[in-house]
Amino acid sequence: MNFQESKKLVLDANILRAREKWDECIQLVQGNLSQIHPCAQLSAWLEIFSAARRKGDLVTARRAAQEIKNLRHDLPSIQSYL
Repeated sequence: MNFQESKKLVLDANILRAREKWDECIQLVQGNLSQIHPCAQLSAWLEIFSAARRKGDLVTARRAAQEIKNLRHDLPSIQSYL
């Protein structure tokens, strides 16, 4: 998946999350993680983290927070989930 396609997927996930379709958002991103362009990985994991957090899925939120930390360790929003 090229960068533009990856950005579109992340945007679609963001729309699902905004509509409170947490599971669909998480599934969309997780199902495509291996194909998402490296430059869009952080945004993809942030969508998973945000959807899982709002859904109350602590396990998925923690896993996403760990992946986010591996990509960028200084994001304050993830710190309480590590």
